[in-house]
Amino acid sequence: MQTLAPSDVALALLRRNLSGSQILVNDENREAYRELARAGLMVPLHTFAHGDESAYRLTEAGVKALSS
Repeated sequence: MQTLAPSDVALALLRRNLSGSQILVNDENREAYRELARAGLMVPLHTFAHGDESAYRLTEAGVKALSS
């Protein structure tokens, strides 16, 4: 299976998440989060208050991608 590399914008978002910043998912950054999910670096979550893809969590691969 071929995976596409995330854009620079998506990788910057990943770095911000890894630094511990709490970044709310919104229409401006949702596609960047989706890129990271497609690359296996984050996973989308469902929240009761905001619905599907309203939060994302780093995967172990996401942490490793930035720490190497």
